[in-house]
Amino acid sequence: MSKNLVLACVLISVLFLSVESQAYVICGNGIKEGVEECDDGTNNSDSRANACRTDCVLPRCGDNVVDSGEECDDGRQNSDNIPNACRTNCKLAHCGDGVLDEGEECDDKNNDAYDGCHQCMKCYLPKDNLVLSGNTGDEVAKLCPGTYEFIDQAPEGIIIIDGYGMRVDATGVSLVGLPPVLTSASHAGTAKSSQVVKQALSGVTKGMTKRGTKTTKSTTTPSSGGQPPQLPRSATGWQGTGIVVKGTDVVLHNANIEGFKFGIKVQSSGAVIFNNRVCGNSMDIQGEQTGNYGVKNSCNSQQGWQENGQSGCTTGCN
Repeated sequence: MSKNLVLACVLISVLFLSVESQAYVICGNGIKEGVEECDDGTNNSDSRANACRTDCVLPRCGDNVVDSGEECDDGRQNSDNIPNACRTNCKLAHCGDGVLDEGEECDDKNNDAYDGCHQCMKCYLPKDNLVLSGNTGDEVAKLCPGTYEFIDQAPEGIIIIDGYGMRVDATGVSLVGLPPVLTSASHAGTAKSSQVVKQALSGVTKGMTKRGTKTTKSTTTPSSGGQPPQLPRSATGWQGTGIVVKGTDVVLHNANIEGFKFGIKVQSSGAVIFNNRVCGNSMDIQGEQTGNYGVKNSCNSQQGWQENGQSGCTTGCN
């Protein structure tokens, strides 16, 4: 008998024995055998959490049973594209998963906190030198409500409104300037950054969804709770600018700005500035161009600014 024939016989025998041994593997006999991942006999189950399945496979995401470590599991209906669906990693739909779920205004995975979609809300999170630009007909640019404190030494402005016909809603927003000369004791540690932000966001939807029922959580970071350090108007401690209006025909309303060298600077024409409280700045509102319109703004100091054709703001600050 040739060597090749002998080798062929040996291989056939091994294959036969392997097949024969597999034929005796019985899922459900309580003995883990062969390719089985588990076998708990009569305790195997396709409906009980964490149980060995009836095909002797360990419980896993996608088996339509919510096991330990899983938030949900809808089996083949798990999806990373369908709104409100259980995700393929068995996590509930949530803010930051890139899918617009129930209760979310936007969801871009929150890769950029300053791009106008913050924590699944359509709003801009204030930061130093945040530029808002747009044109007439665009959506209103809404600032995220909260109290924001900044150490700003540059004249450009915390928020710069540019573009033609930009509309900015600052309802519930307070920009507070912190003079660096007063930060060492009362704000120790914050001077390490050019920006100190303390937000008071409420009602922020986390986007957690389970079988059509929306669960929301509020994310709130308390503001400092006190008033900004007060300096005489002649003091040199105030620095920076709260909001600079550069674009023409800009609309800005409902902002609260204090503690800066300049509260609002209007460097263009056609601006409509109303219902803003701009108080406690070295110069509250400064108009550098003509042809702007203001009404119902609160301020104590102004230069070149007209309120409905009259010099100064409508209401003084207390």
